This record gives sequence, structure tokens and C-alpha cells, in this order.
Amino acid sequence: RAHPPARARGRGGGGILTYTPGSGGQPGAPVAAFPRQKNFSWSLPTGIDMDIYAIVNYGDLDLASYARPGLKKAELEALRFTSRNPSELKRLETEGYGMPMAGIKEGVFLTSPGDGLEIPVKKLYAKYNLWFDLSRIEQEGWHVQAMHIIVENANTEVPFFVENFRQDDPAKLVEYDRATEQDLDEIQQGGSGHAVTLYMLENCQGRKEGAESWKTVYKDLGFEALRNCTYIDLSVKVNRAGGEYQNLGYAIYLGKTDMREDFDIVRNLFKTIKIVLPGPDDPNPASHFFKF
Repeated sequence: RAHPPARARGRGGGGILTYTPGSGGQPGAPVAAFPRQKNFSWSLPTGIDMDIYAIVNYGDLDLASYARPGLKKAELEALRFTSRNPSELKRLETEGYGMPMAGIKEGVFLTSPGDGLEIPVKKLYAKYNLWFDLSRIEQEGWHVQAMHIIVENANTEVPFFVENFRQDDPAKLVEYDRATEQDLDEIQQGGSGHAVTLYMLENCQGRKEGAESWKTVYKDLGFEALRNCTYIDLSVKVNRAGGEYQNLGYAIYLGKTDMREDFDIVRNLFKTIKIVLPGPDDPNPASHFFKF
């Protein structure tokens, strides 16, 4: 059979596996591992129905163990990406390699050499940018002395090929990304034009009704309902003349639409949150704390 070449673009390596649908399913040849280079190519057979599973920007991935007789589709879909530390991810993005991504192209049938083919892929991570506005707190005469911003209850594994993954194992939820010292210094110096970028893996905990506002989410819904939900722990220490100081703490539960009922962190999501930080004297901080 002819094997028309198909071109792909990426920088961080990865792999591709063709899969022939049918009773029990069979893996199709070939399996390719992409080197860490900008352009790479592989060949696909003509004249058969295929589902194509692609992973991009994941180093020199070896998928050979998945190309075996009797492969079940469920086994392939159980293949997972794991990460307990975002530092490597940030380094790859900074150096231009890009985010780990994956996607499926089902029902592919190539008839002749040179047939065009596009495989849609999505980033496995969600990315949140936090912008801080300190004008309200400064108007009250307060100064930000110290703060920390940490992603808590973050998922550490996600299937490459199954979207809207829900992590139900608390042992696989950890403290994950955090603001850097440079981030915190710029915010404390009044850097309202500085964004803190935080990454986290997909963790879709669904919609949960019953909270009056974002401020009462934990009180209204309770620990059990929020046990596996990802959130940002924001702690701020402020002081002012005379030695007076206050410690402020906020749990920012994250979702893709709102911050009161939506607890779905989905892959390929990019969200910007403006945080208008209220001071200790503010009578109603919830009215102007967050804006998507």
C-alpha cells in the first residue's frame, strides 16, 4: 500500500498512534516518536479506517508498547500525563517548546498519497492570569507587607485523550503552582500592571449550587462538597502607620465561567482574573473583589 506522508509541527516531541476501529480494536502501524525539533513527519496507510491519537510537546515519547495485537481502546484512553511540579512546564514554555497537548482524529480514511490531514490538539493545562489592583487598600492607608499565592488541591494526572476529567482521589491532589518572589515583589511595590500566571491540570468537579456568593462558598457548601476542588490560597499581610497590621486570607475557588457555582477547570482554558484587593476597613469587600 502507498504510505502518503503527513506533516506536523511542534517543538517538544511527542508521538502518534493509529488505531483501527472494529471488534476489540487493533492498533495500526506505524507508531512514531517525534524528536525535539520544529518539523517532523510520518507516513500513514491508505484504504483503511483509522482513529489517530496524537501527543505533542511531550519529549521523546515512546508509544511502541501500545502497538500490540489485542489492544483495547480503553487502554489507550487510560494513558495519562502526570505532573507534580509546574517548573518543568514553565521552563519548556519559556524556551519556546510549548505546552503538552493531545488530540484525537476519528474516522480518518486516506485514499491517495498527498491527502491533507489536520489533527486538532488541546493543551492539557489551564492557565490563569491574576491582575492585582491595590488602589482601594492604599486609599485606606494600608501597605502590603507580605503575601503568598498558591494553587491548592491541584490535580496531578489527566488522561491524554479523555476530556473533562474529574479527579476523585484526594491523594492525587497537591499544592502545585505558586507566585514567584519576583511576582510578589512587583505586586507589593504597587505593580498593578503585573500579572501572576498560574498553571493547573484539568479537574472538572461540576456545578454546585447553594452558595450565596463567592465569599460564602466554603461556609455554604462545606468541606465534603469542596474536598476535591482546586483553589487559589491568597494570604496578605498589611500594615499602616502606628504599627497596626492585619492578616487577610481568601480561598479563590476556580471554574471556567463563574466563582460561585462552577468548579470545572478544563484543559486548554485561559482565564484572566482582576483582583481588586479590599482593605480591612472595607465594609463590603465581596462587591468588588473579583472580575473575570
